[in-house]
Amino acid sequence: MIVAVVFVVTAALGAAVRVAAADRLNNEWPWGTFSLNVGASFAAGTLSGAGDPWMTVAGIGGVMAASSWAVAANEAATLARGGQGSRALLYLAATVSSGILAAWLGLQVA
Repeated sequence: MIVAVVFVVTAALGAAVRVAAADRLNNEWPWGTFSLNVGASFAAGTLSGAGDPWMTVAGIGGVMAASSWAVAANEAATLARGGQGSRALLYLAATVSSGILAAWLGLQVA
């Protein structure tokens, strides 16, 4: 039961951080979402590699709630619909490759 509560609380906090960062940093390029996705991937890798189940729960609940791969996909679609297909592809490629690299680096640090 405690694990579920920790998950829900950290997820709510992570989502609030994501919305605030996107509101502040997203303009011509969605830097807020990009930064949070890459940072959350690194943190999730680090927490998952720590070996402590509580750290994994907090990582998946809070850290990954701060990220939003669905929002990244929507932002890419918005760029494409706005006639910026090349930027949309660049954004997706940069987000996915940076996220994978960051998660791997997080595992190495742990």
